[in-house]
Amino acid sequence: VSDPDSLQEMASFAHGDSPITFIRFSPDSSWMAFADTSNYVYVLNFAIIEEPAPQPEDDDGSVEPSPPTPTWNYVGRVKSHTRAITGLEFTVREDGRLALVSVAEDRMLVEYDLSEATPETGFKLRGEPTKIEQVAVPTACMWHPLLGGDFEDRVVTANNEFKFKQWNADNKSCRRTSLCPTYGGPLTSLQTIPAINPERNQYGPSPYVLYSTAEKVVGIVKIPLDGNPNKAMGLIAHPTAISSVTVSSDGRYCMSAGGEDRCVNIWQISTKALDVKYEEAVTRAEGLGSASMYSELIDQEVKEDLIDYFYYAQLRTQGEDTMEERKITGLVPLKELPNLVRALGYYPSEEECANMIAEVYYANFTETGETCDTIDLDTFIKLYINHKPVFGTSKAEIAEAFDSIGKGSHMSWAKLVGLLKEKGEVMTEDDLKNIMKALLGKGAEDEINPTEIMTAEKFSDKILGFDEDVEEEKDLDIGLDETGVTGLSLAVYV
Repeated sequence: VSDPDSLQEMASFAHGDSPITFIRFSPDSSWMAFADTSNYVYVLNFAIIEEPAPQPEDDDGSVEPSPPTPTWNYVGRVKSHTRAITGLEFTVREDGRLALVSVAEDRMLVEYDLSEATPETGFKLRGEPTKIEQVAVPTACMWHPLLGGDFEDRVVTANNEFKFKQWNADNKSCRRTSLCPTYGGPLTSLQTIPAINPERNQYGPSPYVLYSTAEKVVGIVKIPLDGNPNKAMGLIAHPTAISSVTVSSDGRYCMSAGGEDRCVNIWQISTKALDVKYEEAVTRAEGLGSASMYSELIDQEVKEDLIDYFYYAQLRTQGEDTMEERKITGLVPLKELPNLVRALGYYPSEEECANMIAEVYYANFTETGETCDTIDLDTFIKLYINHKPVFGTSKAEIAEAFDSIGKGSHMSWAKLVGLLKEKGEVMTEDDLKNIMKALLGKGAEDEINPTEIMTAEKFSDKILGFDEDVEEEKDLDIGLDETGVTGLSLAVYV
């Protein structure tokens, strides 16, 4: 740790022998945590040591006492993850309690208990680790700032499938899933941009978040994180890897460090540019519904099918064969959500279906204390866009999954069916028959020999009916608005 003015070393630590990947300080800078490549999380706290005053050399002489000595006390370390740690963040909870969380490639969210942490007793986990993903891998995390009447502490994670997920900090339930920026790969860093609070005359959180990807891109996204493409921007900050980013304490500048380019860039932040972009989108959407701002994220043909299925779901709810007068309310019961998204070609797991339903059901609960058991078309369009995969499933991903469950490149059909019935979110015999009927036609599943050897390629072609792989070019959208203003401008290049 160095003095910020003189850059003289104040303290040094050697508590582990692995490279450090994250260093974080608590909001009041009295605690420090860091993580290393051995998946340990270390915690230290700041203390002032009062040196005793030296004895005077003679009767009438006096000597000034030594100034207090600042130091960092080593509290302890915990190996809380089994794979690489991808996020580590402090916050002060709504009740005033200091909190520290981490996420890792093992798909676990871990909270640490610092309430009674001391150098003598160390520190421990606060509850059991929570598995927050089934397939995706968390790549970054942050604490959601409490803004304007928001009293629910939440942890925000980003994953390698380009999704933000917000988790209740107490029960670790998923509160919301939304699309995150897709400009240059999965997000690897998230930081709230500070802003001046005129009431307290001090800096606090703002509704803007600085993010970076593993390579090239640094950008800004605006809270609430709802997947709206008009509330995010990104630009190419480095030609290759980005090793670290941070934001100044006044929120005016962002510093980014590259890798092979050996450069540190300082960017001036202008959140007004992002506000202008969003306001223009709101103006264009007047009279069309807020979902129209998401139109670039969904094909017109898919949108037309979505509307047809939504209105059919209303008829289905009332009864397809009813002779009563049809009542088109514009609302569909939440229990129809899984059927609707599956009809559109998105096949979520049972856990993902539960998350979607809970997201709508509790959408306004913290503000009004009321729940909602129906969904309108505008909300459904946004929900579908935010939850569906950004990119389609490839044959390579099927091969990887096939190898994972079968522990080999091939297996018999009987073994595959047995795994589907016994592992993960198990399928019943009726579920499997209905799926096979939909894929192959009635009775086709009976024609498959149980001893037939099934490879990933054969499974993709014969069972799923995948077309040949077509490599899609993924363009890097740097998020410029019509005026060319991005919200970040280069201030210093080192």
